[in-house]
Amino acid sequence: MTVKQTSLSSLLLLAGCIGHGQVRGEPLYPIDTSGPLPLDRVASLSGAIESVDGQPVQTGHRFELLPGCHTVKNASRWGGAGWVNAMNGRMPVRSFAMNMRAGYYYYIRIEEGARSGSGGAPLLVAEEQAPNGKPSRQFDSGQPCDAN
Repeated sequence: MTVKQTSLSSLLLLAGCIGHGQVRGEPLYPIDTSGPLPLDRVASLSGAIESVDGQPVQTGHRFELLPGCHTVKNASRWGGAGWVNAMNGRMPVRSFAMNMRAGYYYYIRIEEGARSGSGGAPLLVAEEQAPNGKPSRQFDSGQPCDAN
């Protein structure tokens, strides 16, 4: 593995570790006077996100959503920095229909794709993580909720 690959892998691993746990996100649902719902009653979402259900959001933030089908679009610009290097680029915007479950964590991440020569095309990965932290499924872009 090259230094570039190691730095990117370390950055993505760190981002995944930071994103999971008992950290509260910005609620994308109406809140009543009793405050936000408990984390075991909402789905958590983070990553390279541009919009949720057609509404623009701030990339890199964590969000809370009610369970059910949500359409998530990835951010078109991305970047990252490691101890040795920095990378950035543009990605085509893709739409992921995610049937989200309460207590689960969802994220869109960019990972280095197949390498040919000195570079590799980045890949978009949309995944679900169970409450125990184990990955439970991936989502394909352009598919309806019931297909994922």
